[in-house]
Amino acid sequence: MADVHETFYDEGKGVHKKYWQIAGLTLLHAAISWGMFLFSFAAGMSRFDTGAAAGIGERAISLLSRLLFWPIYYPLVEWGPRPLIWFFDGLLGYIPILLNSLIWGVTIWWLCLRHKKVTLASAP
Repeated sequence: MADVHETFYDEGKGVHKKYWQIAGLTLLHAAISWGMFLFSFAAGMSRFDTGAAAGIGERAISLLSRLLFWPIYYPLVEWGPRPLIWFFDGLLGYIPILLNSLIWGVTIWWLCLRHKKVTLASAP
């Protein structure tokens, strides 16, 4: 039976696997969030001239994109004070997105770790 510590720490190389796992989850979340946002934006722009209503699939992807930008980015953009929004204009706008994805990455990593501990504890 593998120990949880062994799963997330490679003693031979002295490198913490958890940092790489969290970084991978963070980048994966950022890529999925941006991909869904760009798809939703492109779909909205393609029907911009016609004035057609958004379909259920487009609305679902837009909603999921907004949910993935919680808890930092979307509230900052929607309800944040204007000076703070102006500070994160341009290339600095990636900072809240990456922080948001980092929160998601750490949370997903922690939930996986908890699941693994529970699974190992309940094994005979």
